[in-house]
Formats: sequence, C-alpha cells, structure tokens
Amino acid sequence: MRCFAGLGLLLFIGCDPGPPRTTGQWTEEAPVHAEAFTVLRRNDQRRIIVFGPGGRSDTAGTYDLGEAAKGLPAADAVLEVPLARMVLLSTTHASYLADLGQVATIAGMAEVERVREPEVRAALDAGSIRNVGGEAGMDRELVVSLAPEAVLAYPFGREALALPPDGAAPVVQVAEYLEHHPLGRAEWLRFFGLLTGTEELADSLFRRTEARYERQVVGSNDGPSVFFGSAWQGTWWVPSGRSHMATLLRDAGARPLFADSTGADNVAVDLERLLVEGRDADAWGMVVEVHGQPGPTPSDLALHDTRLLALPVFTKGVLFAANSATSDLFGRALLEPDVQLQDLVCLFHPERCGAHQPVYFRKVAQ
Repeated sequence: MRCFAGLGLLLFIGCDPGPPRTTGQWTEEAPVHAEAFTVLRRNDQRRIIVFGPGGRSDTAGTYDLGEAAKGLPAADAVLEVPLARMVLLSTTHASYLADLGQVATIAGMAEVERVREPEVRAALDAGSIRNVGGEAGMDRELVVSLAPEAVLAYPFGREALALPPDGAAPVVQVAEYLEHHPLGRAEWLRFFGLLTGTEELADSLFRRTEARYERQVVGSNDGPSVFFGSAWQGTWWVPSGRSHMATLLRDAGARPLFADSTGADNVAVDLERLLVEGRDADAWGMVVEVHGQPGPTPSDLALHDTRLLALPVFTKGVLFAANSATSDLFGRALLEPDVQLQDLVCLFHPERCGAHQPVYFRKVAQ
C-alpha cells in the first residue's frame, strides 16, 4: 500500500502530460481529464499505457487487452479481459470496482484495515476477499494461491510491499494518484472499465460526474483567500498551483495561498513564512484524522501552536477540515469530485449551497 503516514499529501500530487503518442495506424483515444494513462486502438486491438511520476516521458506500464498488439513494441503484459480475479495493493482501487459492480472480481487486498467502501468491507468480513498483507509485508504465497489474473499495483513505494514472484500474475500499474485535476482522478473509472469489460457503464458514470462537477464551478476566483495544507514531521506542506486541491479551491471560487508554484510536487512552507502570509487568509483548512466527538477543533488545525492560533483567521475566518476518520477521503472521494466541490462552494459561498450536506470538507466550529 502507499505510504499512509503521509496520506494528506496524496491529495496534492500532479504530473506533466507531455505530447500525445500515436503509432502507424493506431489511434490514441486519450482521456478528457486524466493524464496518467491513455488508450491506443486499431480495429479490435487495444493497448493501455500508464505513465509514472515523470509524465509521458515516464512509461510505468503497457498492457495489451485480449491479444498482443501487432505493430507496437512488446507490452509488459497481455491481459485476457474482462478480468475475473484481481489482487489490489491499494485500497483506492476498490471504490472504482464497486461503482462498476465488480467487487466479486477482487480476490485479495492489501491494507484492508483502511477499507471504507461498504460492499468491499462486507466482502472482507465475509472472507470472500482475502487480506494479503500490509506495511509489514505481503503474503506472497497467499497471493499465488488466489490465482489472480492481475495484481493491481502503483508505480512508487514498492519497498513497502514486495510484488508477487515473477510469473505469478501480471502486475498492472495504476497511477490515479498522479492526476492533478479532480475529474482526472474520477476518469480512471474508464481504466477499470477497460479491465472489467464495463466500458459503457464506466463512460456513463463518469459523464454524469463530470456534468455535476461542471455545474458547480463558480467561475470566478475573486472569493476568499484560503490556506489549505497538511503537516508532516514538523513541516507544513501546501498543494502547488497545478494540484488537485488547488484546482478544487479555484473552481469553488477561492484563491489558494502559496499557489504560485507550478511544479507537480507539494510546497514546503516554514513556520515563519506561514505566520506572515497566513495573516491574509480568510479561510483555513487541513487534512486531519480526528476520532470521536466533537471532531476537529481550531487547535487541531493549528497543530496546537499558539502562534498560529493567534492569526486573524482563527477568530473571524472560516475554518474547515477534511477528516479521514469520518470520510473516505482516499477511496470514495476520488469518484466524487463533484461532491467535494459542492462542499467547498458551501463553505465559501453559502448562498449557493441549497440543501447540500457536507461529506468531505466540513466547517470547524470556533
């Protein structure tokens, strides 16, 4: 599984798409918003290309569907689709399969204690999905015994969970976490549709999400100045201007602080700079994991630092939190960018909220 100690940081990562690829008579059917995968087609032949953190100059995996693609270099694997048995090394993949009615294809999963998707959780509890391990290591013998047709992994952090033995099953890299646009993450539903033979359903579901999201976009970013960050090992990190979170904030009609960076990585902000520029914040938000009642407090959002609590925003601004203890931020939320956006619109423009009840971003009482 991914490095969950820094889960909040996964909200912010992006990548550079680079130029499109076409080869001979092959046609690229690129996703609309997603940039970390694409599809090549020629007649009945199909190839999926997954890109790594380096963008299109960094191919993480190539997968031919049904038969080897003639006229192209050899792929990493030929997948006999639709796949009927898979092992997932990331819990984020489970929500995509659940939306497509494909939970029965999950034979095993890693890091199962993090699973929040109800149908998948029920299958784990019933024993129809097996626990193949966690940060301490993967049960390679169990993975082999499950006879998966593919193991779904991700192109980073492989030291946390050793991959199965060569030849045990094709390893398919999934890089939805690299998308910097919220709809890009949701569009990976089409990737899973290709693997499971549910392309039409995946397209229909994504189009509905896309339409709902676009209806919510405020269309103006002259709204409140917003700080949103995450702290890790004593350092504050904020999303770059190209990130998933910065895009959400701008689409919600807000002006994210520290968004002048155009890089793909999160931006480290030292306390001194945060104290200076934080004085201009009209709203302050953070990824937290707070269990029990009453939930996150202003002190939690400042990491109990009295210097930050003295900033004006903590007494007269809008405080909000994305609490992973109560919301499935790293599963279901990937498929619901429209809901995330509506949560933020309600925080910054309550006159546009209507009857919407917050799901992922909730106001923190002062």
